[in-house]
Amino acid sequence: MKILLDGNIYDKIENDFLLISIIANLSKSGKITIICNQVIERELLESPYGGIPCWFPVKKIYEPGAYIEYALIAPDNADPNDERYAKIMPNISTYSEHRGSSNKKSDAIIADTALQTCDYLVSEDSRLLRRLPLSPNDTSCKGITYEEFKLLINEQ
Repeated sequence: MKILLDGNIYDKIENDFLLISIIANLSKSGKITIICNQVIERELLESPYGGIPCWFPVKKIYEPGAYIEYALIAPDNADPNDERYAKIMPNISTYSEHRGSSNKKSDAIIADTALQTCDYLVSEDSRLLRRLPLSPNDTSCKGITYEEFKLLINEQ
């Protein structure tokens, strides 16, 4: 089971030593894999943690460079169908669906990473969780809260 933790979840986990221990054991046994993408890693680098905390193994998964390049160079009001950006974003429709009318490019990248690589996205950001699934029939990744995550982990 692959799980992407949003940056705000690390704050919640920080003082839950039992949960940290359970996650570490489940990770080491191969039952779960905690995923981190470049957006969350950047958030954690800028946080008091100074990077990804070493509480349990974390697998870094980086989106294809086009996603990051698009997010970094395209202005917030850019038309995602503009040819200049389409060249660096071959699957821009997926990114655009995640972004919606929001200017939260980072949330769109997090949602896209989760949808492409994870079973669960854990966040306390309700706007981010609403980005999943893309359709009612999409079961590729489920957005859950911290409390739901704790229940899920304790069931393993």
